[in-house]
Amino acid sequence: MATYKLYYFNGEGRAAAIRALFKIGGIDFEDIRFKSADSQEEGGLTLAEFKQLNISPYGQVPVLEIVNTDGESQYFGQSAAIERFLAKKVGVYGDNEIEELIIDGIKEGINDLVTAFFGTKSGSEEEINEKVNLFMSETLPKFFNVVGKIKDENGANGFLVGTRFSYADLSIFTVIKFLESNGILDTYNPLTTVPTLAENNEASLKFLAPFLA
Repeated sequence: MATYKLYYFNGEGRAAAIRALFKIGGIDFEDIRFKSADSQEEGGLTLAEFKQLNISPYGQVPVLEIVNTDGESQYFGQSAAIERFLAKKVGVYGDNEIEELIIDGIKEGINDLVTAFFGTKSGSEEEINEKVNLFMSETLPKFFNVVGKIKDENGANGFLVGTRFSYADLSIFTVIKFLESNGILDTYNPLTTVPTLAENNEASLKFLAPFLA
């Protein structure tokens, strides 16, 4: 049986959904979190030491190492690709191709949203202010209104796609946590402005509670 190692910083970030998917599937994995350069603890890796291993396909993290039964390792990058791999493996990628298509659309929308968020961090002060205003007044509401509509069309079971928890629910749950950690929800909170998303968040939290402890 293959074994798994995940390399990332000692924080949630782009590894949050990956770690959750391992736990949802009951799959053991080695959660390798980089320690600080001045850490006195024994074992573990600093980011510099990780880079020296030269195992990141794209020069970024997270990196998933899959060790086969012969002890040979393969290394995979790109968080969304790793998430999709695991979501399919643990059975939360939808029950048919239409559900998979909806899930993919939501995930791509999240990718656009996060890209737009990081785009607000560069430029002159005036440019940054304009980008932030656009992000808060248009980009965020537009995306979450679309997701709210998807939720409405799926009915009152609490989930975004189908009749059970899926990768779509996990993706929305984690991006809301990401926005919260960056202070965005103080100004725009989709859980209050799009009421059906509060229902989705509650259903997701109930499902995820055993895996987030």
